[in-house]
Amino acid sequence: MMNMHLTELGQRCGLLKIELVGSLKRIVGVDMLEIKLERRSTLREVLEKLPEDLKKIVFRSGRSISPDLLILINGVEFRSAGSGDMYVEDGDTIVIIPVIHGG
Repeated sequence: MMNMHLTELGQRCGLLKIELVGSLKRIVGVDMLEIKLERRSTLREVLEKLPEDLKKIVFRSGRSISPDLLILINGVEFRSAGSGDMYVEDGDTIVIIPVIHGG
């Protein structure tokens, strides 16, 4: 498993893991990202730190998180637990799963 470390300036608060599933792994070239949190951060703030090619998939026009993704925080879908403005903490695991729709 390959890891990518992303860091922001300031005091270290913790480490957050982001697991990528399905086609997202192929797009980014890794199956897990580790982001060092330097301060208390919302899910949206963490997602904004993703590599550009992944951010284009995660966000729709502006800062709206794509409905075509299932995003779990410690096994709970973020939309059922709150919103993109909910806070994530040291040790949390985020899983991003692309959802395929058909008709």
